[in-house]
Amino acid sequence: MEDIMKQMSNLYNEQILIGKILNVERKSRDIRLQDLTASGKTIQYISEIENGNKKIYEPTISKLFSLIGIDFNYNQTTLDEVYVLFEEMIHVYLNQDLKKRKEYMVKLTNNPVWEFSYAYPLIQLTKFMATVLDEIDFFYDDINAKCEELFTIFNNHEKSIYLLMKAIYELYDLGKFESAKDNLKKSIQYSPEAAITGFTYNQLGNLITLDYHLSMALEYQKKGIEILKKYGYYRRSIQLELMVGNILAELRRFDEMKQQYLKTYDFAITYNNDDIKRKSLYNLAYYSMYGRRYEDAITYANQVIKMNYYLTECYYILAWVYMEMGDNVNFEKYYHYLEKTNKHDDYIIDHYEKCLKAKLNNKDKTYYKTLVDLYKKLNKKGYAFDQVMALEYIIEYCDQYELINEGYIYQKELLKILQKNH
Repeated sequence: MEDIMKQMSNLYNEQILIGKILNVERKSRDIRLQDLTASGKTIQYISEIENGNKKIYEPTISKLFSLIGIDFNYNQTTLDEVYVLFEEMIHVYLNQDLKKRKEYMVKLTNNPVWEFSYAYPLIQLTKFMATVLDEIDFFYDDINAKCEELFTIFNNHEKSIYLLMKAIYELYDLGKFESAKDNLKKSIQYSPEAAITGFTYNQLGNLITLDYHLSMALEYQKKGIEILKKYGYYRRSIQLELMVGNILAELRRFDEMKQQYLKTYDFAITYNNDDIKRKSLYNLAYYSMYGRRYEDAITYANQVIKMNYYLTECYYILAWVYMEMGDNVNFEKYYHYLEKTNKHDDYIIDHYEKCLKAKLNNKDKTYYKTLVDLYKKLNKKGYAFDQVMALEYIIEYCDQYELINEGYIYQKELLKILQKNH
């Protein structure tokens, strides 16, 4: 306990911390400095306390806080309790245990003894995290403004967490990609070797993927995995291993992709993660189809079907592969399976079903038109990898039927996407 207390005492300068809390809470209640002179202290004296320039004494602090309606907890022993709980919450956050995460957040934000104490910055940061993650009902703008004011007294680890959460909100709720990118990079600078930085690299990788800088995104994801494993967060790192496989597929590095997905599958077995097991094999089948590695696509699609998951998706993979291989018996078999199971509104699968139907019925023009419609929809959504596959099949059709002008247009489209991605 003594070591913990020593560590805690080094995190904050007492004068600055308490002065900042007083300043933020006074302003949030629209209370003037003049109103606090009832404590027997002058405006200048109180202002110096708020700015962290005046040595503080317990009776004075208690009077000042009581004048703004706060029973300030001057006992520093609360800080180590809150800090341990906060670190536990970060742990479950990294491992995506939503139930546990909410439980810790409720404990941290609903304890009136902790609300106004040395743990104040951590409590406000928890509220901000809860707002961003929609776990507890707080107002984002209010909590964000308070955290901005407290930023100068956050330690580097807290600054890193705050900037990460802010970036998550900007990225997924506001669509402010550039601002999110800047905050993620700042987050890493404040705490480059902390466990939370592994997740920051993950988010940065996701964001860079949206910009189609796939090689850079791959490096960010690998760095995130390295940090998370260093701190023992294997469950979270498994999900990043899966993302690495996806990026390798989009970079068309199919040999590496296969090894990566199989490695991820083995990790998922080790850590008993059925969802990642299924996704690893399904993605392997899906991208093998795109990479025209048909034997792999067949092998892994059938393994996923045995797990009784992604049935519709696997049927369309198998139907498409057998169509390309010229195996009409299996093509018809899996097309009819697809026809029976495809009851959801997934336009990629719906359009591939239409393409397959056109092929089955020898309607070449319908096949071509469906591929073009699919490409246009994918283009609007920004799904680069699927666009490439659709364009490759369109160009093959144009070559086969000597549609020279159309083929030239789509070859230019394909080149543009490949240059942007690679």
